[in-house]
Amino acid sequence: MKKFLVIALFFLLQKETEAQDSVLNAVKSELDRGLKGLRVEGEQSPFFISCSVTDRIIDQRIHASMGNLILNKDNPSRAAFLRVLVGNYRKDQESANVFDAYFIPVPLTSSQNVIQYFLWQSLDGLYKNAIQWYNNKINNENKIDISEEEKSLDDFEKRPAESLIQDVPALRVNSQKLEAYVVKASKYLEGFLKQKNIQHFSADVSLAVSHTVKRYYNTEGTVFRYPRLRYTLTIESSGINKDSFAIYSKYNESFASEDALPTREELDKKCEMVARDLQAKFDLAKNKKTYFGPVLFEAQYVYAIAGAIQEKLKAGRGNQSFINSNLNNMVGLKVISNQLSCYLLNGTPTYKNKPLLGYYPIDEEGVTPPSKLVLVKDGILKSLQSNRTPTLNFLHSNGSANSMSYASNSLVFQLEGNQKYTYAQLKKKLIDAAKEEGLSFGIIIGKETRKVDVATGKEEIVDDYTLPQFSQDMNQFRHVIGVGDKEEVFQNESQTFIIPGSILLTEVNLRPTMPKRQKFDNKVPMPE
Repeated sequence: MKKFLVIALFFLLQKETEAQDSVLNAVKSELDRGLKGLRVEGEQSPFFISCSVTDRIIDQRIHASMGNLILNKDNPSRAAFLRVLVGNYRKDQESANVFDAYFIPVPLTSSQNVIQYFLWQSLDGLYKNAIQWYNNKINNENKIDISEEEKSLDDFEKRPAESLIQDVPALRVNSQKLEAYVVKASKYLEGFLKQKNIQHFSADVSLAVSHTVKRYYNTEGTVFRYPRLRYTLTIESSGINKDSFAIYSKYNESFASEDALPTREELDKKCEMVARDLQAKFDLAKNKKTYFGPVLFEAQYVYAIAGAIQEKLKAGRGNQSFINSNLNNMVGLKVISNQLSCYLLNGTPTYKNKPLLGYYPIDEEGVTPPSKLVLVKDGILKSLQSNRTPTLNFLHSNGSANSMSYASNSLVFQLEGNQKYTYAQLKKKLIDAAKEEGLSFGIIIGKETRKVDVATGKEEIVDDYTLPQFSQDMNQFRHVIGVGDKEEVFQNESQTFIIPGSILLTEVNLRPTMPKRQKFDNKVPMPE
């Protein structure tokens, strides 16, 4: 049945390609009807309507635990994201903290009438809500916390129409092959855990296959369609430590094709990595004191740092929720360490011959992103991610709506060190910085947390600390001692981060972890 559904959907898409896209035709017809017909006497009329439709042609989840298949299910679906703006480009109903739009499920059908019916149902309610928001905005203009200069800006940027129609390639998932791939990996993980006598409760491996088609139309005439393909692999294991508290280890990465997935041997190595990480957490000395000093961050923690910086580099008005410290007026000023530079590569499909999952050819507001946008150069702010809401110093969109709205969260962000060091050099810098602070050890946080003795350089694995809230304060990223010379491309579903393998920060505050973890007291031991 699953194979039949996939094949049927494939031929449906082929037919739509040959005879023009029935989904786009339905969206265009209903949005154009709405622009002309949505009216309430004495109230504002719509001037802009857009609809983004995502077809998950294949949305397959394969999950195995302890070497046994738990799930192999394909769940194709279709969802639309509707947006209606009333008033005009000068003044619409959306404010600094309100993005007025709907997500709605839409049937997987080629019937234009059925698709139009579901859009029609939602557009009416969305339009009436927009009227209410518009009137509230007018009545409360004097209470809005933005400057007169910001109030003089247009609320929405007018753009010329763009068009992009890409073919949708065929994809047939070899379900049996991928099922065997996942089950064998889970069995290997379970066997390795037992062989090393690692106490555990789970040995799980899962694979998610997502083949989607993104369609978009707005009443300015912009139309696009492009496909996306993604394979997301997850390996995880859980157990209990010597104090009977839960411990957990996980690996997660996304790939652009089946051929890019780890080989059988590579997958076994990743399973061993997860198992050893779980083992390392079994008998750790508790951190009882706060640590303040230099920290060498590795791997996924560099990704967390890059993500926090990226979130801050967004243009916004007044008290927009994601602008905790407004950077609009700081162009040309230092915002992070002069050892760091940041770039946005949303319009770049590949990097060093590797497909980038965060790439998109056109954003959710119908704007084509540049292949490369310099955000920060040598610590100096050059630009910010901007959408079609004009802000001070950023009157025009640079195609960054996908990382700034609820419709999508796609992006390609690059964090780069301007002066790079080997790992050995960074470790020496960590020790030197810790000595300067009068500390007996420095901290490395990566796959595990390690204390580095400043006298001997010896590393000891310790329990995790509670990390600082990187997203709260950009000033933390002014204190960079060094950046590693190894580069990693971290891909997680629809986001790509190109990052250095390590970053050494100073003045980092780490608190002892106070875990709210379940304590196990099983009266009967786990079966052999």
